[in-house]
Amino acid sequence: MENIEYAVILVAIALIQYLVFVGMTGAARVKGKVEAPAVSGNEHFERMYRVQMNTLEQLVIFVPSILIFAYYWPAQWAAVLGIAFIIGRLLYCLSYLKNPSSRGPGFAMTFFSNAVLVLGSLAGAIWAMTG
Repeated sequence: MENIEYAVILVAIALIQYLVFVGMTGAARVKGKVEAPAVSGNEHFERMYRVQMNTLEQLVIFVPSILIFAYYWPAQWAAVLGIAFIIGRLLYCLSYLKNPSSRGPGFAMTFFSNAVLVLGSLAGAIWAMTG
């Protein structure tokens, strides 16, 4: 469990990024005059809302998997995957706001990072059990 702090720092950065997305969604709601509980009625708000919700969906996978991965494998490996996740989320946000059909590369970075973290976590646990 060496240097798990790398993973913890990246979780905190990913959560800060999510808080920024939440703030951007709130600002888009006000600017677009979309009154709660509505989640439609202004295209910019709808796009930002989808970025926020998709990021939340991805965080459910990212947060536990990076911590588990960093427990079994070198934390620096987890850090590289965590940085890729955060960059992928930023690319996803920027591309989705510009043109939703261009979100693929950002989503792919996020998905790849999460897939490696989850599979690596499972492999690490199995390897630890079997010695």
